[in-house]
Amino acid sequence: MTTLASLALLKTRFDVEHTDFLDSFRPFVIYVVLKEGFDEFTAHDMQAKVLGHFGLAIPHHAVDLVLRRMSKAGQLSRAENTFRPQKIDFDMASFERHRAEATQHQNATEAGLIDYARVILGVAMTSEEADSALNEYIDQYSIECISAYAHGSIVPVHGKSNKHWPYIVSSYVNALSEKEPDKFRYLVTVVMGRMLSNALLGQDLTAIQMKFHDTCVFLDTPIVLQLLGALGDAPKLLAEEMLTLLRRSKADVAIFEHVANEVDQVLGNAQNYLEKNGPNSRGNVIAALRQLGYTASDVAMLRSSVSSHLSNYGITVSPTPPYVHELQVDEIGIEKEMENAELFYRADLAKKVDISSIRSIYVLRKGRCPSRVEDCRAIFVTNNHGLARAAYAYGKNHEETRELSSVITDFSLTNLLWLKAPLDYVDVPRRMIAVNCYAALHPSDEFWAAFLVQLDQLHKNGRVTALQHQFLRYELRVREDLMNLTLGDENSLTEKQILQVVDRYEHELTQPLHDKVSVLEDEMRSVRTDRDEMRARLAAIDSRIAAFASAVRKMVAIVLVITALMLILVAHGWLGGNWRETLDQPWKGALYAGVYVVDAYIVLHLFIHVTIWNPVSKVAGYVENLLITAVKGALGYQENRLDDLPTKKHGTQ
Repeated sequence: MTTLASLALLKTRFDVEHTDFLDSFRPFVIYVVLKEGFDEFTAHDMQAKVLGHFGLAIPHHAVDLVLRRMSKAGQLSRAENTFRPQKIDFDMASFERHRAEATQHQNATEAGLIDYARVILGVAMTSEEADSALNEYIDQYSIECISAYAHGSIVPVHGKSNKHWPYIVSSYVNALSEKEPDKFRYLVTVVMGRMLSNALLGQDLTAIQMKFHDTCVFLDTPIVLQLLGALGDAPKLLAEEMLTLLRRSKADVAIFEHVANEVDQVLGNAQNYLEKNGPNSRGNVIAALRQLGYTASDVAMLRSSVSSHLSNYGITVSPTPPYVHELQVDEIGIEKEMENAELFYRADLAKKVDISSIRSIYVLRKGRCPSRVEDCRAIFVTNNHGLARAAYAYGKNHEETRELSSVITDFSLTNLLWLKAPLDYVDVPRRMIAVNCYAALHPSDEFWAAFLVQLDQLHKNGRVTALQHQFLRYELRVREDLMNLTLGDENSLTEKQILQVVDRYEHELTQPLHDKVSVLEDEMRSVRTDRDEMRARLAAIDSRIAAFASAVRKMVAIVLVITALMLILVAHGWLGGNWRETLDQPWKGALYAGVYVVDAYIVLHLFIHVTIWNPVSKVAGYVENLLITAVKGALGYQENRLDDLPTKKHGTQ
């Protein structure tokens, strides 16, 4: 549990010492001497104790080198292979404080990884697995393919991590870079400590200056594409940083003519693909171009400007060396080592280009056996670790490449150059992390090829439609989902996972329609609510109008009855005194009889509620209807207004 914290502490001590990477190890040695109470010790003793206290497996030659430097400084005395403490001035409290802080950060980082894997990726990790996975992740940043560094890793990995640790840790680190800068800063510090410790793995890295002497560094196709910006911003910045370090070290930079042709072919294929939106691309270059928003015309312009871009970077195009019999290599043997390194090529042409690049380096070295990159005359730089391993494995059987391989990774070369001026290029490790995360979180060519094979089979069997098939091939987000489901392992890719992605995106594609229906339903509910409120208001108005009209009707009826009674009384008075005379006159008799009939009817209607035909009610009803119509007209009231309510809430007022 101490390795990562020790690497962070190494970087901290480097910042404190402000000397070189070798002196930054002195505090570790002094700490062991004081803690163990050594009277005398050997380099082997110190090597074992540093491993025990700090979890750093420092090579014996590096420990001996540090002890000899301390001896020259008067801190130790040396007799043959034995060392004794002398004058040691050491701030133990400061060292312990820095170590405790680093340990605290390590524990928080490991706990964060366990929680992230469980919550985000659905993977259960033990504390031992998390520690092992983080150590393996950090050990990715070790220099490889140079025999001088064959002394073993500075990071001993204990325990067993989840087999998907590269994707899990890279996903976690990527999330930290976006959301938790303090934890990410700690990991950058650990990576910088790892890169500093790389200096202890080689015997020729103690010199501060690194200047190239008549040496040309040849770039592989992917690195050229990075410089052109065809693979995104982060890879471009890292490649530019490497070029800056190379120029500082006086190296010449070039590409072989056959590599330039391959670059043009890759861009040409991308141009054709984007123009026709064809189905035949399986590479990450086109995926990156599509993610960057490139069109076919954009790629055509980029393709036509490759020469000017290379010229701006100071990169020349060198003719491919001719075959020389005495310098000829076994191309079949190289191809066999490529198979052993599990290199995946979609086309034989790409394999031939890589073989030609390796062969060309042997020709340019002209049989020399360099031990240092600066003096190798020619070296091929690639970001393909498999190619570097294959070239290294092949070179072990050839005298001229036993010490220094014909191929080196861009990371190894950048690390070598960075070690000479780490304080001047503090952003290099951060960019390395960004590029490594980008590579780990995007499907490899092998992964995408395996996916397309299964997808085509599903389409052939009718389990996915043509539209689904097209969507899964071209939608960039599908790659991320597949990587999350498989954790980057093409061997665990199944038809069930592909169909799971289909289901997810079908839901996503139909979600806008569901949302629209939901909005319409909400509007309809609002309209119905408004309609009910309007009906309630109209019912209240109807009730008030009806009550008012009823009162008026009663008043009209009372007025009519009173008027009728008064008329009857008048008639009685007028007719009553002359009833004999009235009988002599027929019309008066008829009138008299009619008055008594009306009188009798009113009595019957008012007191006995017998109704035959009531003119009072008729007149009162007529007045009531006339009044209601007049009031409703004045209010703009319409019987059918509820049927014409608007369909949106803001229209109902």
